[in-house]
Amino acid sequence: MDQADVDVVGDTEVFQVATRVMSGIALRGLALSAQRMPLRQFQLLAVVEEIGRTSAGQAAHALRLTMPTVTRLADRLVASGHLVRATHPYNRDVATFELTQAGRELVARVMHWRHQELTRILDRLQPPHRLAATNGLREFVQAAAENGYGIDHIGRR
Repeated sequence: MDQADVDVVGDTEVFQVATRVMSGIALRGLALSAQRMPLRQFQLLAVVEEIGRTSAGQAAHALRLTMPTVTRLADRLVASGHLVRATHPYNRDVATFELTQAGRELVARVMHWRHQELTRILDRLQPPHRLAATNGLREFVQAAAENGYGIDHIGRR
């Protein structure tokens, strides 16, 4: 194994650990909320919060899930009172999802906690390291988006 291979393995391991850290933050925010739910269900709520009223197809595309999976998640969220199902105003065959007040409050609470936690962690970094980490993460997100791991639903309202 040459030096380039060692650097790639090291870089990959750092990102593996970072993935676990970010997943831990995401899951802890949910665990601390008054209503516990699986991460996938919360991700659907977050997408609907970001996009606004959305169809199952739009949500499935944004989450990179199948429509039947999104429909099952939505069924559980409708039953728990976090989501309402309606029909598209121009096509009654298309189901749409919208957050209830309880859904909006849950998303806001969890996102606020995550924001505070990430700020607390970032504040521990020296300014040049924080800037380097932020710039590097921006580039990483862009590279991931180019490979189908993006968050292309952001800003579509």
